[in-house]
Amino acid sequence: MNDAKTNKKLCKGCSACCEYVTVDIAGPKKKEDIDLIRWYLIHGVSVCVEGKGDWMVYIPQKCKALDENGECKIYSKRPAICREYTQEGCDKYDQDESGDITFTDEKTFLSYIKKRKK
Repeated sequence: MNDAKTNKKLCKGCSACCEYVTVDIAGPKKKEDIDLIRWYLIHGVSVCVEGKGDWMVYIPQKCKALDENGECKIYSKRPAICREYTQEGCDKYDQDESGDITFTDEKTFLSYIKKRKK
């Protein structure tokens, strides 16, 4: 259940999920996928894999709608993606990152791919 009043209370001053952007990408199944991920990495963009196998680019970028206290200035008019976010996947309350991997460089990523093929 996504209760807006409960979310606002729990989110008050937190803003953990408002300090980055992720964009879903295809996992590396083909050479083209591997090359695209390499391209992200050599351009300084991190690539993450969540435990359930979701691949995404990770861009640290604080939301411009946050005030100096880390609270959303446009909470009642925030974008749909923000409205759909719940505490179930919250960075602060859901600390299970047990299968998560973050790649920040090409060498580590290629080593991972090589090990995965074995």
